[in-house]
Amino acid sequence: MNEKNEGSRLWELDALRGFLILCVIVIHFLYFVSEFYLGEEITNPIYRILKEYGSCFFILLSGVCVTLGHHPVRRGLFLIPVALVITLVTYVLFPEMAIVFGILHLLSFCMITYPLYKKLPAWVLLLPAAFLLYFGFFTELPIVETRLLVPLGFLYKGFSSFDYFPIIPHFGYFLIGVFLGKTVYGKRRSLFLRPKLFSPLWRFLEWCGRYSLYLYLAHPPLFLGGIQLLLWINNK
Repeated sequence: MNEKNEGSRLWELDALRGFLILCVIVIHFLYFVSEFYLGEEITNPIYRILKEYGSCFFILLSGVCVTLGHHPVRRGLFLIPVALVITLVTYVLFPEMAIVFGILHLLSFCMITYPLYKKLPAWVLLLPAAFLLYFGFFTELPIVETRLLVPLGFLYKGFSSFDYFPIIPHFGYFLIGVFLGKTVYGKRRSLFLRPKLFSPLWRFLEWCGRYSLYLYLAHPPLFLGGIQLLLWINNK
């Protein structure tokens, strides 16, 4: 069998998702160490670029994958209680920085609403995507009194959060991903043969990509627990 078409998953998308989730884990590790252990802010430009835009590529990739998978609404509904647990835990531990609309909240919204625009021509999706990205990056959304508009991107005075991915502009990345899924991956086949060189590396990245949600949920408590242990040892 041609490895290019092996199985129902597309290896390069899994590998790319795995690479991106590893980048997220590294960024979070550096952030937790600098914030809670060293007490110093990281100013490295590569770190700041990855921190600001790495997750945007992950959202875009999720848009590609939603066109290739099945039952997007079911997967979106599955993410809702997971996202709400994250909100609850962060509110209890860090009430001033609680995650009220993080990346999982956003992805659940994107997946649940996907059937509404699933059958639209691919090029049409670029119009709302451009609109969302323009207003998210080139205009300053007004400060509002209510907290109900936080998911859209309208903040209230004093808002802060560890993780914030509002619909404006981040839904735009997802729509661009849907466009790429409908065009570049319209035939639902891998575009590249898996390289034989460094095969274990590609397999590892694919594995990370397939279990990216579990890796995303598991690493913060492990990092925070390890840091608390180090602080306890240093203070003994």
